[in-house]
Amino acid sequence: MPLRELQRFGALLIEIHGQGENRSLMRPEIQTELVDAFAGTTELRRRFARELVTLREVAAELARARAQQRERRERVEWLRHCLGDFERLDPRPGERAELERQVKIFGSLSRLRDSLGRGLDQLRESEEGAVLDALRRVGRETASLVDLDDRLADAVRMLDEATILVDEAAHELAAGLDRLDLDPREEAATRERLAALDRLYQRFGPGEDEVFEAQAAMTAELERLLDESRSPEALADRLAELEVQASEVGAELTKARRVAAKKLSTLMVRELADLSMSRVRVDVRVTEHEAPTFLERASNLGTSEVAVFMAPNPGEPMTALHETASGGEVARVMLVLKKILADADCVPILVFDEADAEIGGRLGLQVGRKLRAVAQSHQVLCVTHLPQIAAFADQHCLVSKRVDKGRTISELSVLVGEARERELASMARGEALDAQALEEASRLIALAREEA
Repeated sequence: MPLRELQRFGALLIEIHGQGENRSLMRPEIQTELVDAFAGTTELRRRFARELVTLREVAAELARARAQQRERRERVEWLRHCLGDFERLDPRPGERAELERQVKIFGSLSRLRDSLGRGLDQLRESEEGAVLDALRRVGRETASLVDLDDRLADAVRMLDEATILVDEAAHELAAGLDRLDLDPREEAATRERLAALDRLYQRFGPGEDEVFEAQAAMTAELERLLDESRSPEALADRLAELEVQASEVGAELTKARRVAAKKLSTLMVRELADLSMSRVRVDVRVTEHEAPTFLERASNLGTSEVAVFMAPNPGEPMTALHETASGGEVARVMLVLKKILADADCVPILVFDEADAEIGGRLGLQVGRKLRAVAQSHQVLCVTHLPQIAAFADQHCLVSKRVDKGRTISELSVLVGEARERELASMARGEALDAQALEEASRLIALAREEA
């Protein structure tokens, strides 16, 4: 299976939450993507983004078409002029070479007439004895001797063949001589056409292939420039049509986000109450973009975006999450969002890397409880340095490193019983372990088990 397919398949099985995501949650585009994941509109958003790409391409083409209208008209006229020369001349493949051969003949007419005439005379009409007459005579005399020596039959056959070949050659010489009886006007027309072809080849050649390739290319370009579907008017109509389609998708996306935002707000309040934020108020707001044109309003996220507003305590105004939330509050919001989304997407395995980032021991207990709750329906793997979180784990694993023969080796060991209590105490106190630290670790494990 290709790596890309494995990655897509893996995304259905496991979700990893890194320590940098808390900060990314401050960005409106991330909040928008989270709401789309909850609403199940991620594919709708991607469809809008694809339509927006097409829309921008058509808008850019329309701008170019309008800016280049004059150049386009001039180019069309030039192409028509050039193709008109081709149409009037109507060159044919191989024609130029044939004309050059004819012109070469015109320059040697006298020599050709004299040579062909002498040759024809010698074959047929020579006073000293024509070659054909001699071959026929010898052939007849030799044939009369076959009865005396049958081995002469081959000679007779060859003389007959030679006679036929010489006779055909004489016919060809006569035809060649007839062709030299030319009208002077034909010579002038041939030279004139060759000169016209030479001018065409100088413009579009130098070779025959280049000339006909240039003709084909200019024909294709002219057809493209005259294509009404690429005219400014047609492009403007196409742009308006695409805007209507994209705006409908954008409106559908916004509507779905608003429905999901209300549900998500309620769920977040409920989940945050479990993290000692019982009086928090949450408002997931969906805001339409404002701009004079659709293309200015639209982005890859649609025509609207999401912002999470929150009032952690009574009497406080609702403010955007990125403006006033503390690190601990953001960590809790991220945790509940991930839990809600994981429940909605049914991802079986959740990995929380550095889940204790920006939170203290007191909040660690609350985060541990929430992770424990999440683990009731998911396999949760958590990397943490807080004993308050680690105490809630069903299984505690210790990752350590050692150097062996110059190489660093990582080891994972499962901690149970006293070993686990010592590790929790070490996480809380460092190396200064005493009975009190161990007792606190034991109580922490008991508390976690009791709540479970």
